Amino acid sequence: MDNITEEIEAEEKRRQEEREIEAENTLEEKELGAVETIQTSELHSNRDTYFQKVFVLEQEILTEAQQLYAHDIPHGFYGQYYSDWDDLLQEVWDVLKETMPIEEFELIKSEQIQWIEMKEQNFAEMPDENASARAEGMDYLVHITTERVVYLIENFMD
Repeated sequence: MDNITEEIEAEEKRRQEEREIEAENTLEEKELGAVETIQTSELHSNRDTYFQKVFVLEQEILTEAQQLYAHDIPHGFYGQYYSDWDDLLQEVWDVLKETMPIEEFELIKSEQIQWIEMKEQNFAEMPDENASARAEGMDYLVHITTERVVYLIENFMD
């Protein structure tokens, strides 16, 4: 009887040791997973995230343009996306405001104000006598806003 009891106790001890080793391995895997998550998020910086948003928006616009018009995209087609680009510009701007040192942000803020004034002035000077001219003006706004979004991401995002 003692022999069987000893065997049972030895088996229980062996199983307990296995559970402890398994628990340690699980904890190590979780810790490694957390480190990998941190490293992955570091690889996907704000810059990468926002360049991806630019790419996705551009692809959506190009896909629609090709579906609707094949090769002859009319003036004003891009203008319908002005609010999308302006929203993305605002989103980029909000991230910069949160992530940049105050002194640096204030410098680009004054530059941004000048850019907005220039954009509005140029748009105001564009002819708008007919629908085609107004459409070209909206295309201009999209073009210049797209350039500004990319400029801010390239030069100021981490």
